[in-house]
Amino acid sequence: MLFKTDGLGDFFLLVPFIQSLYRQQYNVICVGNKQCRDIVNHLKLPIVFIDLDTSSVNGFKKTISSVNKYSYDFAFNLSMNIWGGFVINQSFSTIKIGLLQERKYYVYKGSNLFYDKKVSYPSATHNFKVLENLFYETIRLQHVPKEITTTQQNKGYILIHPYSTWKPKTWPYYSDLIQTLSNQGHTIHVIGIDQEHRTNEWLNNFSHSENVKIITLTSLDMLLDEIENSKSFIGNDSGPAHYSALIGKPSTVLWGGAPFERIHPVGKNVQFCKIDVDCRPCRHRGDTCLRGDNECLKKISVNDVLGIFDNEIPEHN
Repeated sequence: MLFKTDGLGDFFLLVPFIQSLYRQQYNVICVGNKQCRDIVNHLKLPIVFIDLDTSSVNGFKKTISSVNKYSYDFAFNLSMNIWGGFVINQSFSTIKIGLLQERKYYVYKGSNLFYDKKVSYPSATHNFKVLENLFYETIRLQHVPKEITTTQQNKGYILIHPYSTWKPKTWPYYSDLIQTLSNQGHTIHVIGIDQEHRTNEWLNNFSHSENVKIITLTSLDMLLDEIENSKSFIGNDSGPAHYSALIGKPSTVLWGGAPFERIHPVGKNVQFCKIDVDCRPCRHRGDTCLRGDNECLKKISVNDVLGIFDNEIPEHN
């Protein structure tokens, strides 16, 4: 079975299905980016992983050559992009299947030519449910848990991830939240890569704090370790939020303009700070909110976050 995958959040959602397929003795091969490979290695997933190289024609030919070392009963393009279309189309697969969600935004020209079967579901269908439907209809896979099996600890700190690759998804009051939690005696780890930390001057407020530790991430392994060793997580809609929710950490996610019904993190201990706005889902891709006010996040107060943190997830206390 061959998958072409994309993105941290989407790949984290795929992991429970990979673990279920392995338990049912399916052989799985994935094609994706380096971050996906790092997740596979960290979780010791029992699959073959092939790096997707789109940097040059020769690099992509090597990817196809690696894919074609195997033959497949099923090949799925789960990434909804044309690179995945080429990978699946060129594979030695009995059935080639393309997932074509939200056709208005993500379906590429000529997609009908790549596959033996094209699959789509209503646009509000959550991505986890999409995978449930897809694998049940294809191989009758059932009862996939909304969790990832992994080794984890509780080292007593609250993990805060205050960044997002899309700036309008970033809540603006993290400094006040961290100060409040620190004053309450909590130990806090604030995680991000070096560039993220350097471009957020408010972190200087905590440079001498005994309760607040600024963690500069140098690898995906380090990110996953920080999440696994925390007692709870607070952050924006992001890949780390998906992982925290799926491994069962008490997680508070601050939700902005993204389509909540389709992509929110899933797990048994995740809660959301979200207000209703008429412009969600936001399809704007610039560095600023299209309306100019970022109302979806600015109207979430520190007290709103603390209310969920303290009351709805008892493990935080």
